[in-house]
Amino acid sequence: MSRLLAALAWLGALALLHVASLAPLPFAGGDVAAVLARWSPDLAALLALAVLGAALGRPRWFAHAAAALLLVGALHRTAAFYVQLLLERRLDLRFDLQELPGVVHLLTHDAWPVWAVAAVAVVVLVAVQLLLAWAFARVAAPARRGRGALWLAFALQATVAVAVLRGSADSAAPSPWHRSALLALADDLHAAVRYWRDPHAFDDPIRADIGVAAAALAAAPTDLGRLEGADLHVLFVESYGRFAHRSPAVLEPLRALWREAGPSLQAAGIAVCTAICAPSNTGGESWLAHAQLLTGARIGSRRAWQLLLESPLQPLPHRFRQAGYRTVEVMPAMPRHWPEGARFYGFDEAVTQLELGYRGTRYHWGLMPDQFALHHLLRQVVEPATQPLFTMYVSVTSHAPFTRVPPYVADWRIDADTFAGPPRTEHPVTWFDVPNGPRLPAAYADTIEYSMRCVLGFVERLPRPSIVVVLGDHQPPLAGVADDPATAFHVPIHVITNRPQLLDPVRAIGFVDGWEAPADAGVFSTVDFAARLLQLYAR
Repeated sequence: MSRLLAALAWLGALALLHVASLAPLPFAGGDVAAVLARWSPDLAALLALAVLGAALGRPRWFAHAAAALLLVGALHRTAAFYVQLLLERRLDLRFDLQELPGVVHLLTHDAWPVWAVAAVAVVVLVAVQLLLAWAFARVAAPARRGRGALWLAFALQATVAVAVLRGSADSAAPSPWHRSALLALADDLHAAVRYWRDPHAFDDPIRADIGVAAAALAAAPTDLGRLEGADLHVLFVESYGRFAHRSPAVLEPLRALWREAGPSLQAAGIAVCTAICAPSNTGGESWLAHAQLLTGARIGSRRAWQLLLESPLQPLPHRFRQAGYRTVEVMPAMPRHWPEGARFYGFDEAVTQLELGYRGTRYHWGLMPDQFALHHLLRQVVEPATQPLFTMYVSVTSHAPFTRVPPYVADWRIDADTFAGPPRTEHPVTWFDVPNGPRLPAAYADTIEYSMRCVLGFVERLPRPSIVVVLGDHQPPLAGVADDPATAFHVPIHVITNRPQLLDPVRAIGFVDGWEAPADAGVFSTVDFAARLLQLYAR
């Protein structure tokens, strides 16, 4: 019986190491059996290391070294997998590690203090390290006997591991082996070292692109006479991607909303044009899309964003302020002030959670419903304004994971306690459902319909001559969005106004009347938006 238990423990330890070496692949959807049927070259190499340690009489040291390497490789593979899946780009160790606080905020909404999150992470990592080290030691235990045969077995295993590690980097031919996570990690570390040794080689092309954008904005006129003194509101609708216009499950509720709102919008003299544009990000990193639209610089990475903030470029709000506009940003997801950002972008006033004073039910992102924050913009910024306005609003309700849909207040009589009651709908989805959960599309459709309903209610109640630019910041983090690479970065953009003659300039560059652009509509990069807007509405 003891031999049987020992054999079962040996097999169990090997199975544990096999699954751990493939993380997150067995748990990321698809054919799990096919994933588990292939072996990790990393595990072959690390088993050789553990066997060597057992032969040398240092089983614990070598087992812990193998476990640490396996754990680091698994963490890197997991991060790289989800960055590619959700953001359609490679993991960049140079700058993506700086996103860890944001990931913690994303998952916890600051419900836990940073020290508590760090403590839990350390405990979990230590526990996993000990478990993997035990498994390596258990599998390598037979190597403590028969050292001559062991050295021959180790030499053969090391040879196979090296050959597989080299071949795993080439994905052209089918292989019984997975690609090596440790090789990918080494490659990313090499890229990071090269950057740290010569950052100018990477940064200078980005600075040059920002310089081109700065020159284009500086050359654009600022008299804005064709706006006729109308306010300009830029409303980013979170995760409002072209997927919403291509998926029947999402598009039909939107069409029903547009039909429902049509008579009241028409009675208010409101007209709309639509086109398709493309930011340089998809699936997340909304602040990159905001920066690209407002500056005309291509902002496809955190480093580009950092260099942009250090540049002398004057973004679109700055230019409107020079033309006599008051500039205000409303950021309901921001729990604190960011004065450096307000200064760079050129906002006279920044409205965050501190100013909004929300006391209702806590929602899955940004705490509050879109309607609450838009109501503040309408009542506290637009109605008392004594000069033309440029505002930017960043929505929150349609942010992943699309869990809670607030009630919509039809008469817009709203105070701090209006939303103290339960959500209108609560979908049984969490971050663990992103991006493949079967219930996710319905939850996404519900939140997008709500956010767009709030936008239409806001537009209908604008008391001043206004243009409202409504667009998505990026495609949603849903499976299927990137099935067609040609549209993976596309988002709808609407220009809505209560002065229909103000749509003539955008019609001239391809915007079409109504809420939907044709399937074959041309697509413009949001890089072109800022300078083009100034040119279109110059006197």
